[in-house]
Amino acid sequence: MIKPILDEEEKKTRFSKKYWKHDGLHVISFTKAGLREDNQDGISIEFELNDKLKKPDDRMKGYYFFGVYDGHGEDGEQISADCVEHLSNHIAERLKELLPIAENEKKIKNAIKKGFDDTENYFKTHDINGIKGNKVRMSGATALTVMMTPKKKLYIAFVGDSSVFIMSSNKSKKINKEHNCHNPNELLRLRALRQKGFMYTIKARSGRKYLRVKDDLSNEIQYTRSFSDFYIKSFFSGGLIGIIKLYI
Repeated sequence: MIKPILDEEEKKTRFSKKYWKHDGLHVISFTKAGLREDNQDGISIEFELNDKLKKPDDRMKGYYFFGVYDGHGEDGEQISADCVEHLSNHIAERLKELLPIAENEKKIKNAIKKGFDDTENYFKTHDINGIKGNKVRMSGATALTVMMTPKKKLYIAFVGDSSVFIMSSNKSKKINKEHNCHNPNELLRLRALRQKGFMYTIKARSGRKYLRVKDDLSNEIQYTRSFSDFYIKSFFSGGLIGIIKLYI
């Protein structure tokens, strides 16, 4: 992994700023801890996805991968760190299955989707701080990733409530619909679950909507899909916190 040119961290404000430059591409990251003492964010900066393969292959050279992961809950820091370590690996291995890779959009999207599914399965079967993944209570991470092909085509994939903006000439435009209670498709899914008897409430505060699960299984949360969070997923049998579903 290429080291950043700038790497600053302010312990008092728990704010981190990093800057990379590689092959004419500039990458900047800013992270800040939330209500918890530790910063639970994770970042992937892979200027050569080929290096993530168990057996690198020159035909995979030229693929870049970037990701940001927002951990939450008691074990959120570990889960976001595992996303950093494993998600790009899984996507790289799935892309390798396509070799020689052509710019086949459908196949590349499917490889990314499988990489996300592989990462979710990893969390199900591996321990998180000594607890089996599918028994971890109220901890998970959302993810937002960008992969760039050798022909400079971007594939953006996410799960959770992170926003994606494209900026040009001092103007920005949001291009995704987050997995949260403001997303009409997610609201329809939640309403269908209510008809099955899964009880929850949606509360609005300061212009944002929050989800609260019956019996106080969670605090108020903004996301409706995530990695891990198996306690809610299993409790509601695929319910309120949805299984991995990507927008690519």
